[in-house]
Amino acid sequence: MFDAAEEEEHQEVVKERRKRKEIEIFVGGLDKDATEDNLRKVFSKVGEVTKVRLMMNSHTKKNKGFAFLRFATVEQAKRACTELKNPLVNGKECGVSPSQDNDTLFLGNICKTWTKEALEEKLEHYGVDNIEDLTLVEDTNNEGMNRGFAFLEFCSLSEAMDAFKWLQKRNVTFGVDRPAKVSFEDSFIDPGDEIMAQVKTVFIDGLSASWDEDNVREFLKEYGKIEKVELARNML
Repeated sequence: MFDAAEEEEHQEVVKERRKRKEIEIFVGGLDKDATEDNLRKVFSKVGEVTKVRLMMNSHTKKNKGFAFLRFATVEQAKRACTELKNPLVNGKECGVSPSQDNDTLFLGNICKTWTKEALEEKLEHYGVDNIEDLTLVEDTNNEGMNRGFAFLEFCSLSEAMDAFKWLQKRNVTFGVDRPAKVSFEDSFIDPGDEIMAQVKTVFIDGLSASWDEDNVREFLKEYGKIEKVELARNML
């Protein structure tokens, strides 16, 4: 488990990433031959495009039909979503929406001397080889070191869920003598009382591997009626 200082550090990094998400948009339905230049030409009409992530198929060498664009300001990103809802990019009409975070996993308990390449190799060993973008958070106070955690971005929620199921197993480690800590990035953000009042489903981490549905129901019965329990091991 993480101590309070580590937990606070993780939350601060996630908040900074969330701010960056606010200036990012998702573009889907792209022509497979569309390029970064095609995207910049269209979206520069509403603001300064600072970064383009055009997702590529390593086998066909063509794009996968979607991209993420980052703007200089939140206002510019909002303009892109309202003024360019269905723009023509390389001759094909596309769809535009705000970028979402539910395709990103937080991965903790990583050896702080590991490189990004070492982490990628270990992830592939565990069968997680479809990551769109991996960010191993650097320790700016110690050259060549990381801060013990990373963010894994996938092209869809379903792929993120598949990776989550593999990585939450107790035998998954990344160079330290304790299991990996894995969760969805959104789980580090306090959603507030108004949103929580609408929540009907919760995820619980750290349960004993020997527990069954009855154990979970007994453990949580004081909080109200439980409609359904689904154990992660049964979702594989």
